[in-house]
Amino acid sequence: MSKKDEKGEKGKKDEKDMRPVKILLILDNIWKDLDLATVGIPSGDDRGGCKLLLTTRVRDVLDRMGSTNNFKMGTLNDEEAWSLFQKMAVVL
Repeated sequence: MSKKDEKGEKGKKDEKDMRPVKILLILDNIWKDLDLATVGIPSGDDRGGCKLLLTTRVRDVLDRMGSTNNFKMGTLNDEEAWSLFQKMAVVL
């Protein structure tokens, strides 16, 4: 590999290293308000390319936290849950 090719490859690597890191953080089963800043989770314009997924059975919790794009999900009955488990489980 020539010196020119080496520099080109290094430039590509440096370019990849400078891309912003994107993270999906899932906080499951929240029962009371959570101050995201207190636990070190950036919010608003400060969060960069990160996404936050919150789940709760208490919709008011999301409202009080200022959450947006909220939607309700139903639950599976026993037959649906068992069918999904069978499809997704890996048999060893």
